[in-house]
Amino acid sequence: MARATPAILWITGNVHGGEESGTDAALKTLHDLAGRVDCADRRILANAVVVVVPAQNPDGREADTRRNAYGFGLASSPS
Repeated sequence: MARATPAILWITGNVHGGEESGTDAALKTLHDLAGRVDCADRRILANAVVVVVPAQNPDGREADTRRNAYGFGLASSPS
């Protein structure tokens, strides 16, 4: 059964709003997968479900802060 089930390639970026490179990298990966037509690209797309979440914290990215609009720090450890 596992051989017939496609892999899930889950790409997320930008947990902390002030760290913009995660979103940029996720969008670049999406662009590359959508625009390439080489063997590696075709193999990935034929064998995987690709999920791209460019920004888990879009309001934090907009405000350039780790916290979201509700003041909650995503992926923060308790202090």
